[in-house]
Amino acid sequence: GGDRRSLLTWEEEEEVLDSFTADAREGKVVTANDVHAALQGRTGRKVSLQTAYNVLYRHHWRKVAPDKAHPKNDPAKIEEFKKKRFRTRYTWLPSARG
Repeated sequence: GGDRRSLLTWEEEEEVLDSFTADAREGKVVTANDVHAALQGRTGRKVSLQTAYNVLYRHHWRKVAPDKAHPKNDPAKIEEFKKKRFRTRYTWLPSARG
């Protein structure tokens, strides 16, 4: 048994991911490209981006999608827009001709 296709040992992969753990727990976004660059630096050779995804999968890192709201959105403006725009949008109105 064992993983014969990996470039680093399990412990070395853990060390690479541990460098991102603190940032991830603080809420900073850790991307596969960041892990990819760290793996290339650690191995000293060119590796594919899929290798980074494989390492993340092996170590049970999961993809956490950020909230659907844009960081620059203003919730007050969104609610105001909803009140103005959608109140009359879905109501039936009599014809203007009659």
